[in-house]
Amino acid sequence: MKLDLHIHTKTCSDGNLSIEEVFQEAKKRNIDLMSITDHDSIDCQERAIALAKRLGLVVISSDVTRKKLAGIPTTEHRFEEFDTGIYSAEFSRKTYGKMLAEAKEFLVEGGSVIIDASFVKAEERLRAKRLAEEMNADFFIVECTLDEESVKQRLAQRLKQASVSDGRWEIYEPQRRRFDPVIEVPETNHVIIDTSPPVGETVRQILDKFNKE
Repeated sequence: MKLDLHIHTKTCSDGNLSIEEVFQEAKKRNIDLMSITDHDSIDCQERAIALAKRLGLVVISSDVTRKKLAGIPTTEHRFEEFDTGIYSAEFSRKTYGKMLAEAKEFLVEGGSVIIDASFVKAEERLRAKRLAEEMNADFFIVECTLDEESVKQRLAQRLKQASVSDGRWEIYEPQRRRFDPVIEVPETNHVIIDTSPPVGETVRQILDKFNKE
């Protein structure tokens, strides 16, 4: 299974490829799981879902899945304290479990999935890895890094736009401290990408890496 978990588009954010071009490139390079992470808006979400269906792909978002499980509108914000409410460890486990269950349904049928989640905890990455092993699929982890000042700017910009995400600077540091270093896969299956360069460049780097595997 080939994954790319951090892609921006020029259609709705600051990428160099349109959403159509991103999907076409991913399909050409046999990317099985892909995450569209436009940080300025979610204006492309419906378009991405429609395009994914047309290309035989499925979109699974952790933010959307989480709010559906909570029974609230996806556009309703829950700016709760870190690790509480729908962002508690227990609710997060349910969210990831639901996403992986949905992904399995499509992978069993030979389909491909676009999955959007942070996978901060090793426990959740291992669950995804076990699913890949069960499906006899390759498994890659893409770790995206960024300097804190840029993170702060991007989070502030996202709060000004319509977004399904509740991410904000106040919870960034607690979440960063909770991040488990990636040690569950060999180096050949762990790609670390600095996302400060132009997004199109980082996307091409990831796709090139997968294309060589």
